[in-house]
Amino acid sequence: MRAVAVVAVMLGHLFLSRLQNGQVGVDVFFVLSGFLITWLLIAEHDRGNGVSFRAFYARRALRLFPALAAVLIVVTLVVITWSRLSGFKSATLTELPWAILYVGNYNFVDLGRSDLLSHTWSLAVEEQFYLIWPVICVTILKYKLNKIQVAESLLTVALIEAIARWIYLRHLNGDVQVSYHALFLRSDGLLVGCAIAFAFASGLGEHLAGPMFNTLVKLAALAGVVLFLGVVWGEPQVLTNQWVYIPLTVMASAAVLTSLLVAPFGPLEAMLSSRPVVWIGRRSYGVYLWHWPIFRVFSTVVYRDKMEQAAIIFSEFTLTFVLVAASWRFVEKPALRLKERFQRT
Repeated sequence: MRAVAVVAVMLGHLFLSRLQNGQVGVDVFFVLSGFLITWLLIAEHDRGNGVSFRAFYARRALRLFPALAAVLIVVTLVVITWSRLSGFKSATLTELPWAILYVGNYNFVDLGRSDLLSHTWSLAVEEQFYLIWPVICVTILKYKLNKIQVAESLLTVALIEAIARWIYLRHLNGDVQVSYHALFLRSDGLLVGCAIAFAFASGLGEHLAGPMFNTLVKLAALAGVVLFLGVVWGEPQVLTNQWVYIPLTVMASAAVLTSLLVAPFGPLEAMLSSRPVVWIGRRSYGVYLWHWPIFRVFSTVVYRDKMEQAAIIFSEFTLTFVLVAASWRFVEKPALRLKERFQRT
């Protein structure tokens, strides 16, 4: 699912006449992230040793920051030293401290496509959420609150947030940049992922194990796939129509994730388990980090007058995956080996 999410984002950032809504792949990431982090917190707590916040944040830092630091260093050096990228220099250097401090989602200055680091806004949303959520999650676990009721409450909060975004945009003429990037209006996907984790930790999967429920879950997954493809292929107005595109993507992601956990739909499971998809999915964080600056440089500066669009796209994807493979081998994997020191035993 991570592979599908990041490829959708890449297609969205090509800014073709269609597929621009692929940017909602970020919301697929949010659902998956909320589920995974919450599931890990619950698992660590249930092993009987409680949750070490020091170890949790150390693992987060080792997973996320080395790859981000590599991108920030390379992009900064390139815009400073390469004269042909002078058009990117000012906006990128302005965005740099926001990216380092994980607050880029609140830099509402319209930098447009001249900024090579503006895509780090989604990392900021996640990290701000995870400054708050682990404390709430562990408190819930400590007092042994009913997990199904917790899941229902999280879904309710996510629904309220989606409604608030709709009211803000449609009835209060709100700023589309604020509603698209601000934590308090863009964390509904994370909340839904957290809710799924609590629901399954309560034993929901066993209740859905019957033949009838299996069929319903598979049908929901199929509907989710169709819904997601419809959003990605829809009218390219992801910012102005975010009040409908984002909730639809979150629902589609939740349906597919639930199916994969309970009753995988055969063809979908086979596709998502294939080696190329798993390869991309495992490196999806690096793909997300590298693709935006590469796409902007290629499409805007480097070969616009020398290459056909298909050749540009091929070159962009190729260079992205080459750099991602190098980042995974020389930056991310060594950091992940250090991360193992902070696993609770």
